[in-house]
Amino acid sequence: MSKSDINQSENSQTDENSAALKKSDLKTAGYRLARVSPVFLFIEVAKKSIFPLVVTFLGTSGGLQDRIFIGVAVFFSLFSIIQYWFFHYWLEDDRLVVKSGILFKSLRQVPYERIQNITTERNILHRLFNVTTLQIESASGQKPEALIRVISTEQARYVHQFIADKSSHVERLDAHRSAEHSEQTRQHTALFHMPPKQVFRRGLVSLKALLPIGIVFSFLFQNDALRGQVTAFLTQFIGGLHLEMWTWQTWALYGVVCLIAGIFVLLAISVAIAFLQFHDFTLDKKGERLHIQTGLLTNRQAMVPIKRIQLIRIIQSPLHKIFGQVSIKMETAGGVSEDNAMSMHWLAPLIPELEAHDFLKQIQPQMNWSEIEWQAIEPEARKRVFKKGLLLVLVLMVPLAYFYAWWAMMMLMMVPYAWWYAGQYVRKAAFTHNRQVVGSRLGVFFHQQQFVDIHKIQNIKWHQTPFDRRYTMARLTVDTAGSSVMSQPVSLHYVLDERLQPIYQNLTQQVAESRFVW
Repeated sequence: MSKSDINQSENSQTDENSAALKKSDLKTAGYRLARVSPVFLFIEVAKKSIFPLVVTFLGTSGGLQDRIFIGVAVFFSLFSIIQYWFFHYWLEDDRLVVKSGILFKSLRQVPYERIQNITTERNILHRLFNVTTLQIESASGQKPEALIRVISTEQARYVHQFIADKSSHVERLDAHRSAEHSEQTRQHTALFHMPPKQVFRRGLVSLKALLPIGIVFSFLFQNDALRGQVTAFLTQFIGGLHLEMWTWQTWALYGVVCLIAGIFVLLAISVAIAFLQFHDFTLDKKGERLHIQTGLLTNRQAMVPIKRIQLIRIIQSPLHKIFGQVSIKMETAGGVSEDNAMSMHWLAPLIPELEAHDFLKQIQPQMNWSEIEWQAIEPEARKRVFKKGLLLVLVLMVPLAYFYAWWAMMMLMMVPYAWWYAGQYVRKAAFTHNRQVVGSRLGVFFHQQQFVDIHKIQNIKWHQTPFDRRYTMARLTVDTAGSSVMSQPVSLHYVLDERLQPIYQNLTQQVAESRFVW
């Protein structure tokens, strides 16, 4: 095809899009967002753009260049709120049409049969104005097909029902509403429900407060004015304690009190975050779909087709182990990425370890979760893991030895720990493979098990590094349709090639003979 033909084809495509856009304009004005939507758009923009910029500005010297940069950024952020007047959507006979954009207009057409899920979000402000945010998802892409922020609750119900009538993948709202007639009945019949006691445990084991506390301290140390005020307050406070008169008993007493107070604040904030995120977390199985509802101030609901589940991950930290609990997450085909606030990735935020396999069997009864047999990796892998740890110790010692020679020598005490860690890593790492599933198990302190259904596999990769060849080992990596750049694929490594080759050949044949389930 010549260059002129390509240009002519591109111009033709542009003309078609323009014609479709004008056709939609002429046919009907379409539906618009609620009149209060600029308030929600401003809050969203402020949360993602303006607030971080203001924090950055407060943490800098506040020069003219910084002021100009922040002013321009804030202006363009506020400019995006005007999209309220330019956002329209249509419910056609066979597709949802969304038009947006001010200078650069966009027309997105989503066939109803492609829509897999509609996620709803309602926080306190939504309830106050009787509005709802809708997120339309399909089976492909890491972004939602459409995000309608915000429309009236009645209109949201109408859109949901209309799409459900046109699509075989979307559940009608009648089933949701009938399940909500009795809160106690819904919780009793749910596949999984988190009572307040379990949500409280989730807060204790997650330690979610570490991130916001770290952000606060980072902000305080970057801002000269606030750092000076905090330092002056602490100096005055400590000066009034007359530390020179303290005995070692007093130091020990106040040290323990401060430690307990710090732990209490950390746990209290973590528990509060857990209740905000997982209050009344309920998972129902409705035919071949999972209905998930969660949230205290912001209530989120979503329907996830079970066939979209590509990977199941079981997580257990040291704190999980103390309470005998695990957390179960999922990755879905084309699922919205986890950095999106309306994404649903939890099957069970916290569940007793002994109940995990029975719970997963109810979701995927075709899988024999209780009969999974783990195969250990090679004992020779301990030397390789130890060498990695030893290399890390040496890299840290070199710059430290230049300034603090004695501290560098103290780093040698990490060598026995590296040897112990390598032994624990090899002892706990394992893999599994049968006619239904392939999986891996990793972690010394933070354990993680990952499982992929054979029918969900899209890519199988066998490879060897120079170090693998030296030890006659190889690696096998399995990817699914739900894999993202940040997700960790199922990987079988530190395995002798003679053991891995039959698995690779068998797995390749299984995938070739099985029907891929999207």
